Amino acid sequence: MRKLVCLIVIVGSFAIFAFGQTNKNYGTPVKIIHKPRANYQSQEKGTICAQGTVTLRVQFLDTGEIGKIAVVIGLPDGFNECAIEAAKKINFKPAMKDGKSVTVFKMVQYNFTFY
Repeated sequence: MRKLVCLIVIVGSFAIFAFGQTNKNYGTPVKIIHKPRANYQSQEKGTICAQGTVTLRVQFLDTGEIGKIAVVIGLPDGFNECAIEAAKKINFKPAMKDGKSVTVFKMVQYNFTFY
């Protein structure tokens, strides 16, 4: 079990390093204006005790829309899907380079705590 946890941490850390925020070379990075909360609705209320973080790699398009979303570090029981649905509703100002808006990727996290 301990080896599995270590492996998950190592793989997750590598994924964040390899696929992290790529807008650092631009004049103005993407600016998140509003990040909606993830609304988790368990089908069996009161049966889930969970705490954790879903890390997503989100594509912020130059048009001001959300593009591709990938789960980098996830959780079971529908938490990933809730985080993805919330991320689709993020309002932001696109990153800028040389006076033009550009498409970038950025890590976005959603924290969950249920007892």
